[in-house]
Amino acid sequence: MYDDFDNRITTILSESRLVIWDNVCMATGWLWTLKRKRDYEQQFGPVPTWVLNLHIHLRCDLCRIALDAGRRLPLLS
Repeated sequence: MYDDFDNRITTILSESRLVIWDNVCMATGWLWTLKRKRDYEQQFGPVPTWVLNLHIHLRCDLCRIALDAGRRLPLLS
């Protein structure tokens, strides 16, 4: 059974395939390094490897959703 958390993750991952980002601003890199990744790891431990293979915008969004929901991201391989 899916809940809001699962639906939000699924929506981001399915819609993101339609968007192409060519550039990443420095602020997004800082957001990932200094905020989202750090906060996620303090609460849940290491970010799952599959998340690190995604575009940095998606990483930030997924970690924000997990933190807001108080749930770790799935450990997919």
